[in-house]
Amino acid sequence: MESTPVQRDDPFLAFRRDHARVLGVLATLETNVLGGGGSFDEQPLRDLVALLERQFATHMAAEDAVLYPALRRSFPEVGGTIDPLLADHAELRATLAALGELLAHSPGDARDEQLVVLARDFTDLLRLHIRKEESLVLDVASRVLSRAELAAMADGLDAFRRDTQDPRAPRGR
Repeated sequence: MESTPVQRDDPFLAFRRDHARVLGVLATLETNVLGGGGSFDEQPLRDLVALLERQFATHMAAEDAVLYPALRRSFPEVGGTIDPLLADHAELRATLAALGELLAHSPGDARDEQLVVLARDFTDLLRLHIRKEESLVLDVASRVLSRAELAAMADGLDAFRRDTQDPRAPRGR
């Protein structure tokens, strides 16, 4: 999530920006690392794992703690949409952890092959998850939530960010 306050009229903007940034990184990773055109360069994969660990600790945590519960309160019938997205979060976190564990092992053909396969699975799942979230959650919520509900969600996201921000991190304006 961004360090600037959440926009009152579009509390989903930070989520959309995070999604766009991550999709760009995934495209670069697929082209440069997973394309299979020669030797395996693991640094871009290490960079992706580090970026996503930070994103999951903020972006996904905000979805789990604020966005999804707010949608459930406003529209209890969205449970059938939210539950699979929460399951995706668990699977994405587990797969990201597995990537990190594999990267901690010494390089070798078998490990590198496992990394490539796992990274492909991970990128496919993350891309699909983002598409589902954009269309099933963000697009729908931005159309059906009232101004008051959007403002309350923005307040909740601001509070979540303040409560979870690293005190050593620079504060935005």
